[in-house]
Amino acid sequence: MRRAALFSAISLAVGTALCQSRPGKDAAIPTIRTTSSLVIVPTVVRSKTGKLVQGLRPGDFALTDNGVEQKVFAEEVSRQSLAIAVLMQTGAAAPRDFQNYRTLTSMLDVTAGRSTRKVGLITFDSRPRQIWNFPPRTDGLEYAFEHLARGDRGAAIIDAVNRGIDLLQQQPATLGRVILLLSQPQDAGSTTLPEAIVQRLGENNVTIYSLTFHPENTSTNQPLETCPASAHQDAPNPASVNAPPAAVLKRICQQTASQLAILSGGEHVHIENKDDLMRCLSILRDDFSNSYLLSFHPQSGAIGFHAIDVTVKSRSSRFVISARSAYWARQ
Repeated sequence: MRRAALFSAISLAVGTALCQSRPGKDAAIPTIRTTSSLVIVPTVVRSKTGKLVQGLRPGDFALTDNGVEQKVFAEEVSRQSLAIAVLMQTGAAAPRDFQNYRTLTSMLDVTAGRSTRKVGLITFDSRPRQIWNFPPRTDGLEYAFEHLARGDRGAAIIDAVNRGIDLLQQQPATLGRVILLLSQPQDAGSTTLPEAIVQRLGENNVTIYSLTFHPENTSTNQPLETCPASAHQDAPNPASVNAPPAAVLKRICQQTASQLAILSGGEHVHIENKDDLMRCLSILRDDFSNSYLLSFHPQSGAIGFHAIDVTVKSRSSRFVISARSAYWARQ
């Protein structure tokens, strides 16, 4: 278990909002860069019937980095201390689902009994709006869920994820970092480029769990204007680094919520009603308490986007694996 201390220093990202606090628009947010060569890969293994698989050892896993097999370290995680940033869409189709959002105070049960639990909240429409920056009490969060203001017609998912990463960076490095995203499936109106968010997710080890509902406006199924690569101060320079493949960026544009979850090692579930939402929260509870932290030291020194693939040796056909599928290597 001593390896957990090393994992924690550069580990997954989760933020938790328990009371209301709203930083000023111009408040400076520190940027934390991961420089360690140790890559963390959160992994959940289930049987095809959905039962969580426990007791696997490092030798049971096979992991490749850009197609090259790596030496894997593995540790089962139980009752990990977490910071959870909840990103809640209030624009476009979201208002019809407010009655379901109100049940999210049960999110606090997900981290019940842990030595540390924090929850933060960001609401968003065409841009991030209200921010509850990991306050120390639960009553503010409960009030926020029950008094959500209707937003405009936008759904800037990528911008909200970008802001959520900012908040998580301010939390202690000893906490696992997670984003819980409640939104429609596709982004509508973000200014942050997909390649920039891929880079930030890979650098900061944030895991995203996405819960989506169908949007009212079918026009949001059209590609984003921000999807094509263009000059942006936060975007990687394809001429100097291994940029994310075009196919990855296209999928993020068309299936934003689910693809961000897949890239980061989280899970995606579509919700239709309150029962679906409660089922999804139980999935989160299981994941947080029965996951594996795989890690490896990359053999390649290549800068930029790296694709990861995780299987269970000789038995992979029997299992369904959710694992981080990419990371970003810096010089």
